[in-house]
Amino acid sequence: MNDTARKPLSDLSLHLRSWGGIAMPADELRENMNFGEAINRVLSIAHVILFCRRPRFAFDPAHFSVEGSHIACQLLCRVDGQTRTIPFSFDYPLEANETAIVLSPFPHREIHTINGQGDPVRRLYAHGLSQHPDIVKQERWVNELEVLYAGNVYEEGTALSAFERVRRDASLQGLLAAMREALPDDDILVYAFEYLPYDLLPMPGALKPKSTDRQEARFLSTKDHPLSEFQKICMAQASLIAYFGPAWNVAEKRVSDPASEGVFQSCEALDFSGVVIEVSTVRSHFRLYSRATRAMEHHMHMMDLSDQERRAAFFAAVL
Repeated sequence: MNDTARKPLSDLSLHLRSWGGIAMPADELRENMNFGEAINRVLSIAHVILFCRRPRFAFDPAHFSVEGSHIACQLLCRVDGQTRTIPFSFDYPLEANETAIVLSPFPHREIHTINGQGDPVRRLYAHGLSQHPDIVKQERWVNELEVLYAGNVYEEGTALSAFERVRRDASLQGLLAAMREALPDDDILVYAFEYLPYDLLPMPGALKPKSTDRQEARFLSTKDHPLSEFQKICMAQASLIAYFGPAWNVAEKRVSDPASEGVFQSCEALDFSGVVIEVSTVRSHFRLYSRATRAMEHHMHMMDLSDQERRAAFFAAVL
């Protein structure tokens, strides 16, 4: 790149939109997991990850009962130190090789059907039942996920799923272990997102550089120097951090990634004047929130980077 490509800041803004997104409890990540062709495809191209927390559910042994194939019980969890309960009942017909329905031993997070030898045949998980449409409709809070950390697992040319990349990353595994220790009442979910090719859009108002501002010819045309996939992913990660303000992206807790930091900071020379970041969980019915944002299924945030000080502060962020 040479100086002839440099020019004043344009009024174009970078538009970053999530598309596919898959969430899974971190404790259930296993090697060589197969989710089927459609989900495998999303996970193979997903690079942006969020670590989120939701209450950890168990079944209440004091209220567990089975009559024939009808189960009645309560889901238990703790929210802000207080116990919450959700009663439920439903029919769970036994299959040919099953003889009974029993509650798993402490911590009572599964209901099993067992065969004649007492071995589990089918397992009903408390965290899975908590997402049943009837329960979510009545108790919307069960699917609210607090965003604790925004990161990326970008690897050029890899065929590994985003979950496998998280599983193999020692730094991220250390971060998850610290979260589990600090948040014993919660499950930590890994949410992996696919981000569409970015758009460059003229944005009116606050995201448009003021004509009275002195704009030095120091920016590179984003049209002539398009963002790489890695740059796009780092911009999405940084924008999500700026929007959600996740508690575990603070300096004393975050995972340092020098490669991502260098790629991200290289974007400062490009001539977009703002960023529009979107993240959607509409298809999964989860609702993301943080200390800085309320719970929603679709978040969109516009950042004005036309101001020199605001732009410098954004690109000074450490990923």
